Amino acid sequence: MKKTLVCLVVFTVLFLVANICVAQAQVTGLNGTWLKFTGSLKGMRFTNGPGSEELGRNDKDSIRLYGCVVDSPYFFDNQFFVQLYKSKRNAIRAGAAVFQKPDGTADNFAGWFNMNLMDEYNPATPNVYSTSISTPGQMTIRRDKIKFKGFGGQAEKIGGGYTGYALYGVKNMSAKTVNENNVPLSKYISCPAGYVINVKNTDDGDHTGTITPPGPWVDVTTGYSQVFNIKVNAPGTYVYVYIDNELKYYYPDVYPADTIPPVTIDSDGENHSLWVHFD
Repeated sequence: MKKTLVCLVVFTVLFLVANICVAQAQVTGLNGTWLKFTGSLKGMRFTNGPGSEELGRNDKDSIRLYGCVVDSPYFFDNQFFVQLYKSKRNAIRAGAAVFQKPDGTADNFAGWFNMNLMDEYNPATPNVYSTSISTPGQMTIRRDKIKFKGFGGQAEKIGGGYTGYALYGVKNMSAKTVNENNVPLSKYISCPAGYVINVKNTDDGDHTGTITPPGPWVDVTTGYSQVFNIKVNAPGTYVYVYIDNELKYYYPDVYPADTIPPVTIDSDGENHSLWVHFD
């Protein structure tokens, strides 16, 4: 029998979930900062795609991109997001990057840049990528200026319209703050373009569920609200919904056949986070 779900946000619920926590911290506080990325890749490519038994060919590629930092005190796990563009003069999106800081001080730390790049931008499929790059490195912040120097890394090119397969080592990768006056496209697009929602899905191992869209990063156009749909996979699941690190909705004893009201985050010019815990 379908149940009627009643949203209860009361002190007792806060007490019940006091043992659930997620580390959230703003890495830089430099939302809207423009970065210039440069780097080079060297490896092998296979025309017939992954699993090919053909003789691979030596290949190399270069990285020359501009990115806008998207940051928020509500983003999870010491991360910030970067909207990437192919040229400083043209607002054609090239993909997205995420930096995560695991260790270090507030202005000198080590971390990872993970980049997802597309061959050709298609507004109908904005999150279809062909190249993934993972680079560890050191980041410093001096007088509101970011500087990143990579330690190496690896890259892979597969899918997203690319019919072959390529595997690379990252010879070098760096990023630094550039003045918006040196990025002409900043005169006719905002930085960030739209707003970003960082999504996190956690569970107790037995009671799981889904969030649609799943994230972890949802890029939203200015002026549009983002709707998230939540479903549970196991009977008797308790669902806790946090927006910007505050418990907003609590749904007890939910079954897969039950309907949880959609969660809507309105466009207010700010970046946000959504965390759903299934217990």
